[in-house]
Amino acid sequence: MMIQQHRFVDGFWWPATTFFRDVPSEMHLAAEPDQRLDIRKETSFQGMMTLDYASNSDKMDMYIEASGRAIDAKGDTLMMATNLPRTFKLETTDDWGVRIVSSGDGVEELYMRQTNVPGAPGVFLDRLEIIGEDLKGATITIHRPLGYPVIIIDDITTGRLVSSAEVHVQPGEYVPIMGDLEIDGRGVLLDAQFTGFIPTSTSMGVNGVVTDLSVVSTLTGGSVETRHILVVEPITSGVASVLAMIFG
Repeated sequence: MMIQQHRFVDGFWWPATTFFRDVPSEMHLAAEPDQRLDIRKETSFQGMMTLDYASNSDKMDMYIEASGRAIDAKGDTLMMATNLPRTFKLETTDDWGVRIVSSGDGVEELYMRQTNVPGAPGVFLDRLEIIGEDLKGATITIHRPLGYPVIIIDDITTGRLVSSAEVHVQPGEYVPIMGDLEIDGRGVLLDAQFTGFIPTSTSMGVNGVVTDLSVVSTLTGGSVETRHILVVEPITSGVASVLAMIFG
Protein backbone atom coordinates (compact mmCIF):
# COMPACT_ATOMS: atom_id res chain seq x y z
CA MET A 1 0.00 0.00 0.00
CA MET A 2 1.24 3.49 -0.84
CA ILE A 3 0.12 6.86 0.53
CA GLN A 4 1.47 10.16 -0.77
CA GLN A 5 0.65 13.78 -0.04
CA HIS A 6 2.07 17.05 -1.35
CA ARG A 7 2.11 20.41 0.39
CA PHE A 8 2.54 23.70 -1.46
CA VAL A 9 5.04 25.92 0.40
CA ASP A 10 7.11 28.85 -0.92
CA GLY A 11 6.09 28.23 -4.52
CA PHE A 12 6.92 24.50 -4.60
CA TRP A 13 5.16 21.20 -3.90
CA TRP A 14 6.90 19.20 -1.13
CA PRO A 15 6.14 15.44 -0.94
CA ALA A 16 5.64 13.00 1.91
CA THR A 17 5.45 9.33 0.87
CA THR A 18 4.67 6.16 2.83
CA PHE A 19 4.85 2.51 1.70
CA PHE A 20 3.54 -0.50 3.63
CA ARG A 21 4.13 -4.19 2.94
CA ASP A 22 2.33 -7.16 4.55
CA VAL A 23 -0.32 -4.83 5.96
CA PRO A 24 -2.11 -6.38 8.98
CA SER A 25 -5.88 -6.67 9.20
CA GLU A 26 -5.96 -4.11 12.03
CA MET A 27 -3.52 -1.25 12.49
CA HIS A 28 -3.11 2.11 14.22
CA LEU A 29 -0.35 4.40 12.96
CA ALA A 30 0.49 8.00 13.81
CA ALA A 31 3.60 9.58 12.25
CA GLU A 32 4.12 13.28 12.89
CA PRO A 33 6.81 15.76 13.94
CA ASP A 34 7.14 16.56 17.62
CA GLN A 35 5.45 19.89 18.33
CA ARG A 36 7.17 20.76 21.64
CA LEU A 37 9.63 23.54 20.91
CA ASP A 38 11.73 25.51 23.40
CA ILE A 39 14.97 27.19 22.34
CA ARG A 40 16.06 27.34 25.99
CA LYS A 41 16.24 23.53 26.13
CA GLU A 42 18.24 20.90 24.22
CA THR A 43 17.23 21.31 20.56
CA SER A 44 18.82 18.23 18.95
CA PHE A 45 15.58 16.21 18.84
CA GLN A 46 13.03 19.02 18.77
CA GLY A 47 10.78 18.81 15.72
CA MET A 48 11.89 15.25 14.84
CA MET A 49 9.53 12.67 13.34
CA THR A 50 7.72 10.58 15.96
CA LEU A 51 5.95 7.26 15.39
CA ASP A 52 3.22 5.45 17.32
CA TYR A 53 2.28 2.04 15.85
CA ALA A 54 0.06 -0.80 17.04
CA SER A 55 -1.38 -3.77 15.12
CA ASN A 56 -2.37 -7.44 15.38
CA SER A 57 0.71 -8.61 13.44
CA ASP A 58 4.50 -8.46 13.73
CA LYS A 59 5.30 -8.83 10.01
CA MET A 60 4.67 -5.40 8.49
CA ASP A 61 7.44 -3.44 6.74
CA MET A 62 7.25 0.35 6.46
CA TYR A 63 8.97 3.11 4.50
CA ILE A 64 8.44 6.83 5.18
CA GLU A 65 10.15 9.66 3.29
CA ALA A 66 9.17 13.28 3.83
CA SER A 67 10.53 16.71 3.02
CA GLY A 68 10.70 18.91 6.08
CA ARG A 69 8.34 21.50 4.62
CA ALA A 70 5.76 18.82 3.87
CA ILE A 71 5.35 17.98 7.55
CA ASP A 72 6.54 21.16 9.31
CA ALA A 73 9.74 19.51 10.55
CA LYS A 74 13.39 20.54 10.74
CA GLY A 75 15.18 18.90 7.82
CA ASP A 76 14.15 15.99 5.61
CA THR A 77 13.32 12.57 7.06
CA LEU A 78 13.69 8.98 5.86
CA MET A 79 12.58 6.05 8.00
CA MET A 80 12.50 2.31 7.17
CA ALA A 81 11.48 -0.56 9.43
CA THR A 82 11.37 -4.33 8.82
CA ASN A 83 9.04 -6.67 10.71
CA LEU A 84 7.59 -4.11 13.07
CA PRO A 85 6.43 -5.69 16.36
CA ARG A 86 2.83 -5.45 17.46
CA THR A 87 3.56 -2.19 19.27
CA PHE A 88 6.35 0.25 18.50
CA LYS A 89 6.94 3.83 19.61
CA LEU A 90 9.53 6.39 18.64
CA GLU A 91 8.90 9.42 20.82
CA THR A 92 10.53 12.37 22.52
CA THR A 93 10.99 12.42 26.29
CA ASP A 94 10.21 14.98 28.96
CA ASP A 95 13.91 15.86 29.26
CA TRP A 96 14.20 16.59 25.50
CA GLY A 97 15.67 13.24 24.50
CA VAL A 98 14.29 10.47 22.29
CA ARG A 99 12.99 7.01 23.25
CA ILE A 100 12.39 3.78 21.31
CA VAL A 101 9.97 1.28 22.90
CA SER A 102 8.68 -1.95 21.34
CA SER A 103 6.98 -5.20 22.29
CA GLY A 104 8.09 -8.81 21.86
CA ASP A 105 11.55 -9.27 20.40
CA GLY A 106 11.66 -5.69 19.14
CA VAL A 107 11.95 -4.33 15.62
CA GLU A 108 14.10 -6.51 13.37
CA GLU A 109 15.68 -3.66 11.40
CA LEU A 110 15.27 0.11 11.78
CA TYR A 111 16.89 2.85 9.73
CA MET A 112 16.42 6.59 10.27
CA ARG A 113 18.06 9.47 8.44
CA GLN A 114 17.66 13.22 8.83
CA THR A 115 19.34 15.63 6.43
CA ASN A 116 19.71 19.39 6.04
CA VAL A 117 18.95 20.15 9.68
CA PRO A 118 19.92 23.60 11.02
CA GLY A 119 21.67 23.34 14.37
CA ALA A 120 23.15 26.44 15.98
CA PRO A 121 24.27 29.60 14.12
CA GLY A 122 27.11 28.53 11.86
CA VAL A 123 26.53 24.80 12.51
CA PHE A 124 24.58 22.63 10.06
CA LEU A 125 23.76 18.94 10.40
CA ASP A 126 24.14 17.58 6.88
CA ARG A 127 23.27 14.00 7.81
CA LEU A 128 22.26 12.04 10.90
CA GLU A 129 21.76 8.28 10.56
CA ILE A 130 20.62 5.70 13.12
CA ILE A 131 20.52 1.97 12.39
CA GLY A 132 19.02 -0.54 14.82
CA GLU A 133 18.83 -4.34 14.67
CA ASP A 134 16.67 -6.50 16.97
CA LEU A 135 16.11 -3.38 19.04
CA LYS A 136 13.62 -3.56 21.90
CA GLY A 137 14.31 -0.17 23.38
CA ALA A 138 16.73 2.68 23.90
CA THR A 139 16.64 6.18 25.36
CA ILE A 140 19.00 8.88 24.10
CA THR A 141 19.50 12.15 25.98
CA ILE A 142 22.01 14.96 25.53
CA HIS A 143 23.31 17.03 28.43
CA ARG A 144 25.56 20.08 28.09
CA PRO A 145 27.52 20.79 31.28
CA LEU A 146 29.26 24.13 30.70
CA GLY A 147 27.95 23.97 27.13
CA TYR A 148 29.84 20.76 26.32
CA PRO A 149 27.74 17.90 24.81
CA VAL A 150 27.54 14.59 26.69
CA ILE A 151 25.37 11.92 25.01
CA ILE A 152 23.80 9.21 27.18
CA ILE A 153 22.21 6.06 25.71
CA ASP A 154 20.14 4.21 28.32
CA ASP A 155 17.68 1.33 28.70
CA ILE A 156 19.20 -1.02 26.10
CA THR A 157 18.93 -4.74 26.91
CA THR A 158 19.41 -6.33 23.49
CA GLY A 159 20.19 -5.61 19.87
CA ARG A 160 22.59 -3.41 17.97
CA LEU A 161 22.58 0.36 17.51
CA VAL A 162 24.77 2.28 15.06
CA SER A 163 24.73 6.06 14.66
CA SER A 164 26.75 8.46 12.52
CA ALA A 165 26.60 12.11 11.52
CA GLU A 166 28.12 14.67 9.18
CA VAL A 167 28.34 18.34 10.15
CA HIS A 168 29.77 21.41 8.49
CA VAL A 169 30.72 24.55 10.36
CA GLN A 170 30.98 28.20 9.31
CA PRO A 171 33.38 29.72 11.88
CA GLY A 172 32.81 33.18 10.36
CA GLU A 173 29.61 33.36 12.43
CA TYR A 174 31.82 33.72 15.50
CA VAL A 175 35.12 34.95 14.01
CA PRO A 176 34.20 37.44 11.23
CA ILE A 177 37.74 37.52 9.83
CA MET A 178 37.20 33.92 8.60
CA GLY A 179 34.48 35.13 6.22
CA ASP A 180 32.50 32.42 4.38
CA LEU A 181 34.94 29.59 5.15
CA GLU A 182 33.22 26.21 5.63
CA ILE A 183 34.79 23.30 7.52
CA ASP A 184 33.65 19.68 7.58
CA GLY A 185 33.34 18.91 11.27
CA ARG A 186 34.91 15.76 12.69
CA GLY A 187 33.90 14.57 16.13
CA VAL A 188 36.03 11.95 17.90
CA LEU A 189 33.67 10.17 20.29
CA LEU A 190 34.79 8.39 23.45
CA ASP A 191 32.23 5.72 24.42
CA ALA A 192 32.22 4.41 28.00
CA GLN A 193 29.91 1.43 28.59
CA PHE A 194 28.46 0.70 32.03
CA THR A 195 26.50 -2.37 33.13
CA GLY A 196 24.75 -1.24 36.26
CA PHE A 197 27.36 0.90 38.01
CA ILE A 198 30.28 -1.18 36.71
CA PRO A 199 32.32 0.11 33.73
CA THR A 200 32.67 -2.77 31.26
CA SER A 201 34.32 -1.35 28.11
CA THR A 202 35.42 1.74 26.24
CA SER A 203 35.74 2.48 22.54
CA MET A 204 36.43 5.35 20.17
CA GLY A 205 34.82 6.42 16.89
CA VAL A 206 34.89 9.33 14.46
CA ASN A 207 31.50 10.91 13.70
CA GLY A 208 29.70 7.81 14.93
CA VAL A 209 29.39 4.95 17.40
CA VAL A 210 28.48 1.24 17.34
CA THR A 211 26.67 -0.35 20.29
CA ASP A 212 26.37 -4.15 20.20
CA LEU A 213 24.77 -5.75 23.26
CA SER A 214 23.90 -9.18 21.86
CA VAL A 215 26.53 -10.97 24.00
CA VAL A 216 25.46 -9.23 27.22
CA SER A 217 21.82 -10.02 26.47
CA THR A 218 22.53 -13.69 25.73
CA LEU A 219 24.45 -14.22 28.97
CA THR A 220 21.87 -12.47 31.15
CA GLY A 221 18.64 -13.40 29.40
CA GLY A 222 18.00 -9.77 28.52
CA SER A 223 17.73 -8.78 32.17
CA VAL A 224 20.69 -6.36 32.31
CA GLU A 225 20.36 -2.79 31.13
CA THR A 226 23.44 -1.09 29.79
CA ARG A 227 24.32 2.60 29.67
CA HIS A 228 26.66 4.26 27.22
CA ILE A 229 28.14 7.70 27.91
CA LEU A 230 29.60 9.39 24.84
CA VAL A 231 31.82 12.44 25.03
CA VAL A 232 33.36 14.39 22.15
CA GLU A 233 37.13 14.62 22.73
CA PRO A 234 37.91 18.27 21.81
CA ILE A 235 41.63 18.17 20.97
CA THR A 236 41.49 15.12 18.70
CA SER A 237 38.27 16.40 17.13
CA GLY A 238 39.95 19.71 16.31
CA VAL A 239 42.93 17.93 14.75
CA ALA A 240 40.63 15.67 12.71
CA SER A 241 38.62 18.67 11.47
CA VAL A 242 41.77 20.53 10.40
CA LEU A 243 43.08 17.45 8.57
CA ALA A 244 39.71 17.05 6.84
CA MET A 245 39.88 20.69 5.71
CA ILE A 246 43.42 20.23 4.33
CA PHE A 247 43.12 16.80 2.70
CA GLY A 248 39.37 16.70 2.00
